[in-house]
Amino acid sequence: MANAGRFTAGTLAAAVLFGSAAGAVEVKPSGLVYAQYAYETSPYNSAGVPGRDRSEFGVTRIYATLDAKASDDWRGRVILEGNTTTAGNAVWLKHAFIEAVNVWPDGNVSFGMTPATWNGFEEEIWARRYVA
Repeated sequence: MANAGRFTAGTLAAAVLFGSAAGAVEVKPSGLVYAQYAYETSPYNSAGVPGRDRSEFGVTRIYATLDAKASDDWRGRVILEGNTTTAGNAVWLKHAFIEAVNVWPDGNVSFGMTPATWNGFEEEIWARRYVA
């Protein structure tokens, strides 16, 4: 987690340096939380322990996003993901990249931990989400 924090800080510092040459950097923080509510009606839970009339709230996944725009030609994004579906709580760096926009017509160049563009393209065509 400490390395992810240092890398995130380094990426944001790079965005600020790129932006300071061209002017102010626009930074837009955002987030997304996936939460759930469960109510057990069975007399036993999945482990076989009595658990009737038990309810709980849970947060399974959290995304914290920071978008930076240094100019019309440069932008960056950092996404941290928190996940409770694995063993214990885990937080990791999902995306951290700087992108040169419109290097050629409708063509961008990204540097860093970029998202896989093929998954979104394929999901849009087949209207299904796949596990890679």
